[in-house]
Parts: sequence; structure tokens; C-alpha cells
Amino acid sequence: MLQGTVKFYDSNKGFGFISCETEPDHYFRMENVKEPRPPKDGDEGTFTSKPSNRNPIADNVKFIRGNTSKSTSHRTTREDGRVVCTNCQKLMVPRIKFTNHRPDYSFCPHCFEKHKTRERTTGEKVAPWIFLAVFILFFINMATQ
Repeated sequence: MLQGTVKFYDSNKGFGFISCETEPDHYFRMENVKEPRPPKDGDEGTFTSKPSNRNPIADNVKFIRGNTSKSTSHRTTREDGRVVCTNCQKLMVPRIKFTNHRPDYSFCPHCFEKHKTRERTTGEKVAPWIFLAVFILFFINMATQ
């Protein structure tokens, strides 16, 4: 196993280079990475080397989050809005389920596990009671006439 640092990573094209002290730069694609999260420039990692015509290829890449000061949680929000699903561990953009034209909860599009339930607002909690009070007052008024 070799160790190196991500020199460059293009998230749009899904490839990058890992630099080693003892070896030339290694090329890698996202399918060679054994994590659901793409790397960032400066991340350290371990990998195995495979020969190639141009640059050697890094395979079985596992990154150690080196340059991050935040703790990595399963629900950390990334810069692009994606989060890691707590059930299937895949990167996802949560989808929102609507009920009665209001957002109800968000879920993972890969495994359909509930991600986050929306809290009801104070108005939504109080509205049924106000409706019931008005309904009762209306019938009391009708009964007294």
C-alpha cells in the first residue's frame, strides 16, 4: 500500500491525481475510490498501484480526511447541498415528499429511507383547534336563535 496526497481532483469529470514522495503521480477515477464521498485537494489517502502506459493508476483508494477541521458526521451538509444517507451511505440530494401541498419529510432517492421530518409550524398545530372552536361557537349560536 502506498500513501499520497490528492494533488488535483476534477469533480465534474470524476478523475484526479495523487502525488507520492517516492513514486510518480498516480491517476485515479471515482470508480477506484472506495468511499461514497469524492476527495478534496490536499486529502491524504492510501492506495495500491497498477501500471499503465502513461501515469500509474491508483486503485482501491481510501482517503483520510486530512485537511478538515470539522468532525465528519453522517448528516453533514456539503458545499453543493449533498448529504450522506444514514441508511445506504450514498451521497444524495434529499427529495421532498409533499402532503396537502406542504412539505412533509425528505427522503433518500436511492433507498427511500426517511431523511428528515419537517416540524409542523405553530399555525399548523393551532389551526385545527381554532376551526373546532369556531365550529362549536357557530352551532351554539344556531341553537340559541
